[in-house]
Amino acid sequence: MSQRRILVAIDFTPITTHLIEEAVNIAAGMEARVYLIYVVPKERAAQWMDRFNELAVFGVSEETMMEQQRTKLAERAQEIIYQLAKDYSKNGVVIEGRTARGHVVEEVIKEAKILEADMLICAAHRHEGLGHMVMGSVAAKLAEKAPCSVLVVRKRGDVVKG
Repeated sequence: MSQRRILVAIDFTPITTHLIEEAVNIAAGMEARVYLIYVVPKERAAQWMDRFNELAVFGVSEETMMEQQRTKLAERAQEIIYQLAKDYSKNGVVIEGRTARGHVVEEVIKEAKILEADMLICAAHRHEGLGHMVMGSVAAKLAEKAPCSVLVVRKRGDVVKG
């Protein structure tokens, strides 16, 4: 039988280490390998529109500036993922990780398919207000579209409001 694979979608919020610990505990029991993925999200143009005129004055396009920021973020994220993998690999569980760029749900689902993941682990976050109603829950979208079982984890004491 081939080795099982658990994909963990991380976002570097405080629950990230809890997700990794849960994944390692599960992986140890089923002799699985853990894969971490962080997605550098595409910036919304509206967030950058107020900067457009300022950037144009200096001869830097808005797209160039956004791409530079995404590149820096991806490089830093990869460093952190490497350290997390090193710190949390234990009990014979191997952890690997990478970054992707794009829309979070699409990239995580793509990675789950590529890895032929047996399980996807993601976080439930505390959501409040209009932002949640408009954007919806990433965890719910992952559960709906994933090609494998999905475990949605919340840290004790964290209340998710729908």
